[in-house]
Amino acid sequence: MFRLFLKVCFWLSGLFFVYILFIFFFLITLGKTKTMSYKSLYSRLKPEYLELFEKCNLKHPEIIGRILDALEQESFVTSLVYSTVLDIKFTLGIDNPFEMFKDL
Repeated sequence: MFRLFLKVCFWLSGLFFVYILFIFFFLITLGKTKTMSYKSLYSRLKPEYLELFEKCNLKHPEIIGRILDALEQESFVTSLVYSTVLDIKFTLGIDNPFEMFKDL
């Protein structure tokens, strides 16, 4: 009976040790998770659209300035404010802003 008690205690201590190792490993790996940093939309603009912005900047400098500020602040096209999308459509004539960017 005493041997059975020792075996159970030994087994439980091993299980407890593995549990502690798992928790320790989990907390360390949880602390090391990396978040992705996304480039701004302005840095992902295709070169032909940058040239188009430069040309349109002569006619509509205030609107183009607002658009470029929004593109520098946002990382996702879906995060753009609707007024910015309308400004892009008005100044550049682009219906779909998704086509303006690389690696989407």
